[in-house]
Amino acid sequence: MNNPERQFLTELDNKFWKAADKLRANMDAANYKHVVNQAVWWWITSVSPMN
Repeated sequence: MNNPERQFLTELDNKFWKAADKLRANMDAANYKHVVNQAVWWWITSVSPMN
């Protein structure tokens, strides 16, 4: 992987972590996992074919 790609992926990773921190705010990790699980479930069911 060349340097611009690595830099892009590093910046993207940092943005995802910052977004996750904002969403979590003061929520306990035990409760936050339910939010994340629901978001992942929604994403999987929305992008997978229904066949």
